[in-house]
Amino acid sequence: MAAKAGKGTLAITVEPIEFRNLPKGFELMSVSADRAEVQVAGSRRLILQLRPEDIGLWLDLGDSRAGKNAYALTRQNISVPPGFNVIKISPHELAVVMEERESKTVDVIPQWTGTVPEGKKMVSYRLIPERVMIFGAPSVLRAITIVKTEPIDLSGLEESDTIEAAVILPTASVSLAPGSPPGVKVDREIADTAEKPAKKRQKAEKAP
Repeated sequence: MAAKAGKGTLAITVEPIEFRNLPKGFELMSVSADRAEVQVAGSRRLILQLRPEDIGLWLDLGDSRAGKNAYALTRQNISVPPGFNVIKISPHELAVVMEERESKTVDVIPQWTGTVPEGKKMVSYRLIPERVMIFGAPSVLRAITIVKTEPIDLSGLEESDTIEAAVILPTASVSLAPGSPPGVKVDREIADTAEKPAKKRQKAEKAP
């Protein structure tokens, strides 16, 4: 801080930068900096009282397009308490990379946990639906080939049933299609382990 005739300057780090008006259907993929150093001038008394949270820094992304966007950081992007003047902002420009969200249909895979009781077995299962549509940035969707359900417990499962299980998305930047239910129905068919061997014996007895 430099002071002269009761005046002073202060360089203060402001974070995070607030991003406003993200265009619908777009994903913010990266930004060249998530903080900025703001140099302000004011009376020595005010300088001593200034805290980082007293300064706000934002960027309006309303006119962003897919790809790399360059935005200048100016006095209009900063709010400071009365009595201060903004002298310098570093960096003075930010590079923001945007991607337009796309859709992709992927298989749903159940996650089983636990085991069925002794003397029982799960002979089949069915998911409704078996596939779901997800939305996200193309670079993120490329790496996703399936989604999984939440863990489904088989312990204590004595008879066939139908339950609901939530779909777990691999990253917060991916979402299910608008209007989609948050999960799938799971039909589980349970049978006694002795059923099939008994039927085989009956067939063997009838064979010539």
